[in-house]
Amino acid sequence: MNQILNESLRNVPPPPVLAEFEFDVSQSSETSSQTTYNFIKTSSNPSFTPQTDYSNMYGTSILVHNNMHDPLNYAMNMNDPSINSQSTQNFSYSNSQNLRNFSQSTVQPREVKNEIPFLPASPMTSRQKRKSRYQYSPTFLRKQASPIDGKKENIKMTPSMELFNFFKEKAEKGDVNATLAVANHYMNGSGTQQNVNEAVRLYQEAVDKGSVEALYQLGQCYQNGKGVIQNDAEAFRYYKLGAEKDHVESILSLGYCYFNGVGTPIDYHEAFLLYERATQHGDAYASFRLGLMYLIGQGVTKNDVEAFKYMQIALDRGYNLASINLGIFYLNGTGTPKNDQKAFEMFKVGSDHGLIKATEKLGECYLNGIGVQVDRIEGIRLLQIAARSGDVEACYNLATIYDYSDDVTVDPSQAVVLLQTAADARYKDATYLLALHYEEGNGVPVNYQKAIEYFSIAASQNITDAFYHLGLCYEFGQND
Repeated sequence: MNQILNESLRNVPPPPVLAEFEFDVSQSSETSSQTTYNFIKTSSNPSFTPQTDYSNMYGTSILVHNNMHDPLNYAMNMNDPSINSQSTQNFSYSNSQNLRNFSQSTVQPREVKNEIPFLPASPMTSRQKRKSRYQYSPTFLRKQASPIDGKKENIKMTPSMELFNFFKEKAEKGDVNATLAVANHYMNGSGTQQNVNEAVRLYQEAVDKGSVEALYQLGQCYQNGKGVIQNDAEAFRYYKLGAEKDHVESILSLGYCYFNGVGTPIDYHEAFLLYERATQHGDAYASFRLGLMYLIGQGVTKNDVEAFKYMQIALDRGYNLASINLGIFYLNGTGTPKNDQKAFEMFKVGSDHGLIKATEKLGECYLNGIGVQVDRIEGIRLLQIAARSGDVEACYNLATIYDYSDDVTVDPSQAVVLLQTAADARYKDATYLLALHYEEGNGVPVNYQKAIEYFSIAASQNITDAFYHLGLCYEFGQND
């Protein structure tokens, strides 16, 4: 419980909080020639305000999502619950305050005239009438639209195809935001066949027209080698250009480059200044990074009070991972007075948002009566949830309960499985306990060679008792 969450500072910034929208298609009637498409807000973004003007509604479109922006999967093996998904047909946008309702008019029916002016037309059969009505219906017109590359194909248009065609039509008229949106569609293969080379070309075109977002996207392409040869120096250059124009994602990415030496020498202080600048723009993840840097004293003088302050800011802005560190801060009195009740509350917040490490810490609180009345059943249940998700500390704690608690009776082999998982991750105490199981034949057959192997690892981790047991194994079981 006393170990501060060691989220590696070599992780990269997360994507901006995305707003999510469902795409709703409504028609006034069966024979109507007007089809309306509406964005329906599904996430809790307070900055989104529907308006009737749709001249700039396509703003900056779907961001390229890559390894650089997934710190939870790589650092904590978790999903960030602050990004909410409520629909199977979602379209995610950055800077969603520019999204607005819009309508797209379909092709109007061609006026039909008699070729012989003064002769009445021949009466139409029922079949001809049905065919005529179908030809001018929205369903028929939609099938005649151009889903991909202007080819007329009798296929059903999906909402992403409709959106791609809408942006492409605007882009062909020189709209820079639409050009960026089309590039994002090509990059992600949304509504059209994926074409990363075309996406890069359009990003460059958007940059030439003054798009700041396109600078960031080109930096992503060069950093990850998408549509271009991977080049960290070029990625750094584009991020720097975007940061000079106050683009928040570019500022974060430039901070990452300075921190990790991507395309430039490592400079922790410069990284700190960039994260501080992004924090001033209201970025939650940048606040979290500042808290870690103050906690460790990297790029800035170590300051626990400032670390606690920025962790709290990060949580207030919706970065839920900060709740784990805040819980540990309250538990240890780091940068704030010690408060077990607050620690419990912070771990509860994180657990409620699906953070496995928070669930493990919450289980420890229930087991030890930290900020809450002792409840061993609930504590063990929470540890089991965390252990099933691969949390190493949960595996170790649960194994010790199975081994040494009188009120829990389980097969010792279950403890061995848990200890093996923790030992494979080089969890310090797990290797020693696993060696004891092999030495004593508890849950596994006696195996002195295995015991020696794990006692040796434990000894290298400075566990004193491991040296004594190594001697016993060599004395009694070296020929096993």
